[in-house]
Amino acid sequence: MSLQSARIRTDPNEYAPFLFHPEIGIQLEPREFCEAFVEAVGKEADHVQMTALARTLGLNLDVAYLDGRSADGHVDFVEFRNSDATPLTLLYRPGHYDILLKSGNGRA
Repeated sequence: MSLQSARIRTDPNEYAPFLFHPEIGIQLEPREFCEAFVEAVGKEADHVQMTALARTLGLNLDVAYLDGRSADGHVDFVEFRNSDATPLTLLYRPGHYDILLKSGNGRA
């Protein structure tokens, strides 16, 4: 079981209103959602999974979506906030997340 799955299952009232099948839109029970879209191999983490991960680890995350959905090349960021700490920045490309770390020499 993943951290996200454990969080969703132990706090179902927090997540239940957002647990929908992404293709057909029907609402799922936390167990069903976790088994099909959190624990399953080959599934991408969506907003619910990222929220659960950030809350479980107490992280702030900024996710840059590089999925080509913006016609003008603008990069959309989605923020997941849990504290005043500096966020960890992730680049999302369909099927893959990259972590951006700032190096000691001032370059990302």
